[in-house]
Amino acid sequence: MKINCIIIDDEPRAHKVLENYVSRMPDISLVGTFFEGPAALHFLQTNKVDFAFLDITMPEMNGFSLLDNLTDRPHVIFTTAHSKFALESYDYDAVDYLKKPISFERFLKAIQKLMILLAKNGLEAKPISDHIDLRVDGEIVTIPFINIQYFQSLGNYVKVITAQKTLLTQITTKEIEDSIPKEL
Repeated sequence: MKINCIIIDDEPRAHKVLENYVSRMPDISLVGTFFEGPAALHFLQTNKVDFAFLDITMPEMNGFSLLDNLTDRPHVIFTTAHSKFALESYDYDAVDYLKKPISFERFLKAIQKLMILLAKNGLEAKPISDHIDLRVDGEIVTIPFINIQYFQSLGNYVKVITAQKTLLTQITTKEIEDSIPKEL
C-alpha cells in the first residue's frame, strides 16, 4: 500500500531536496507540491493525504495557521530553517521536526517514525531499517548503512568496508542484498 504525501514549502530548493528523497521511497507517493499555504489548504480540504512535509515560515499563511484551518489534519513532518518553533510543533502532534538543510539520513529517521506511527494506526507500513546486523567473530555487530563504503564478496564470506574499519562476516553476497531495504 502506497502512502501519499505533499510538500508545502515556499523555497524551491527545499522542494528539490524533498522530492529527491521521496523519489527514493517506493512506498511513498508524492501527490502534490505547494509553495504557498492557501493553495495547500484548499487541496487538503478536498483531498485525503496521509502526511505532509510542512514549512513553518511562509508568506501569506504560516504552517501553524494552515493546520489551524484544517478539521482533518494529515500527519506532519515540519521542515524549517528555524529551531525556535520546535517546542510549538508538539502542540500540532508533529511526527518530526527537520531542520534545514535536511540530510538524507535525518530524512530517513523521520520517515521511520512516520511508518511506525502509521503501523500503530492500522495502515500497512513497514519501518525502513537504517542498519544491518552481522555476525562478526561470534558477536552481532550493528553497522549503519550510511557508514558502509562497499561490500566485497569472498565466496561464503563478505568483507564490509566502512570508513572506520573492515569487517569479515560469514554470509553470502545474496544474503547481504536480501537484507538491504530496497528504499536505500
